[in-house]
Amino acid sequence: MRRIGWAPLAGIAVLVEIVVILFLSGFAAGQALFALVSALSGVALVALVLFAWLGERRALREYWQSGSDDHVGDELAPLSEFEQIVQRAIDDLPDDLRAAMSNVEVVVEDEPPERHVLGLYRGVPLTRRTSAYSLALPDKITIYRGPLERLYGGDPDLLASQVRRTVLHEIAHHFGISDARLIEIDRY
Repeated sequence: MRRIGWAPLAGIAVLVEIVVILFLSGFAAGQALFALVSALSGVALVALVLFAWLGERRALREYWQSGSDDHVGDELAPLSEFEQIVQRAIDDLPDDLRAAMSNVEVVVEDEPPERHVLGLYRGVPLTRRTSAYSLALPDKITIYRGPLERLYGGDPDLLASQVRRTVLHEIAHHFGISDARLIEIDRY
C-alpha cells in the first residue's frame, strides 16, 4: 500500500483551514465561533502534519534497521554504486564538521546544466547566513555522475577519489570557502 507523505497532507490541511476561515468569516455574529473553530482547525493542522511526518520517519527508520531489500517507496531505493561513493565521502567527514552542516542536501544527478562542471553548490553559505535566514529551502549540493564517470570511470579507485574531492569541494562552498581561497590553500 502506498502511503501519502506528510507534505501533501499539509497542503490539504492548509486548504481546509482556508475554507473554514472563509466560510466562518461570513458570519458577522459568529466572531467567537470563528475564533474557536479557527484555533481548533489550526491545532488539527499541526497535529496532522506532525503525525504524518513522524509516521514517515518511523517507516524510514524501520526500513534502514531491517536491512531488507524490500522497498517502502521509490524514494527509498538502494543507493547505486556511484551514490554509495558520494555517501562514503560524506560519512568520512569528521563528526564535528558533518554536524556543522546545516540545511543542505546532497544529490546526484546525471548531467550538469553546463559543460565542465563536476559538482555545484546552490544556496547561502553558513558564513553569510543571518537571523533573516529562516524557513529557507535547503541548500543543494549536486554531484554530476556523467562527467565524473566519463573522466575517471576507467579506474574505480581514481573515480572514488575524484568523487570524494568533488564532494569535499562543494561542502567547502557550503562553509563559505570560495574557489579563490581553495586555490590559495592548494585545495582546488
